[in-house]
Amino acid sequence: MLALPAWFDAADHDGRWERWLGGAETLDAAFAELLVAARHRPERATELVRPHIGTTPEWRQRLLTLMEWSLTPGLVDLAVDLIQSGQADEARGPLANNSDFWPLLYGLSETAPVPAARLVGAYLDRAWTQELPAGPSKLFGSEYLSAHSQTASAVLSRIAEAAPKPYVDNILPFVLRTAESDDASDERSGNRWLYRQWGGSSVGAELLSSLDTALRALPAADPAAAVDALTRLRGSATEIARFLACRLYTVLGAADEALDWLCSDQRNLVWAGWTVPAGRLVNSSRPPRPTAPQRTQRAHDPATPHRSSGPRPLAIRPPP
Repeated sequence: MLALPAWFDAADHDGRWERWLGGAETLDAAFAELLVAARHRPERATELVRPHIGTTPEWRQRLLTLMEWSLTPGLVDLAVDLIQSGQADEARGPLANNSDFWPLLYGLSETAPVPAARLVGAYLDRAWTQELPAGPSKLFGSEYLSAHSQTASAVLSRIAEAAPKPYVDNILPFVLRTAESDDASDERSGNRWLYRQWGGSSVGAELLSSLDTALRALPAADPAAAVDALTRLRGSATEIARFLACRLYTVLGAADEALDWLCSDQRNLVWAGWTVPAGRLVNSSRPPRPTAPQRTQRAHDPATPHRSSGPRPLAIRPPP
């Protein structure tokens, strides 16, 4: 009964909840009520449990349970702190024995994508910290950050489409950090972000595909954020940063700048596999083709120079 919002509020004075959660005889019963009440009073629930973070293994498990069963936008600050401090490394979706982290965000990705993006960012940052001694090539082969998930695709694509700027803010730093690490200097090292790995159903591929979606949505959703993201991409010499910059330029509407960038470094043009994005970038920068009436008018206009029958300009192609 105390889990009902009205009863919870009625009991919440004179330090009652604090005493119940601090007493050995009342703790289990009080926490069971709080677990439900937290869905309606997340901020107050956060205040009540914060003093117990990092105290005992039993409280660690209770906080995991709270995160897994009662996660709402109001609990995201607490969840981020738990993830960053290593108190939620075992967090999993609560409805299946073989679940992973991503089902926790399934509902939030649809109803509250901005807080969900924060949780993804915190989770990836924790993964980086966890696997740093083994090197970034081991990131997606660990128990913490699995290589495959049945839910990650839906969660990540929803967030990227509904909240492109928060997605870019939270995922782009992780992608660039792993790509720029010494361990990811070539394909043999396990670099997760080589453009040749574009596509697929792995968590890494889904992260990257959704990042591309979010980046390409930025010019319409937040032009200033698009320019900032492009600056960050251009500041990285990595292969995947050039790929994503090329993709972003195709929708940015800055033709002259795009072509200047494309020609400023041979690697922007000739790295294997770049024919499609580079070609799209060039095509997006061309003036529109004249319509049939316009072509007829130009053909009969004496002021129009005669079209040369000489060779046409060569398309940009990578060297063999």
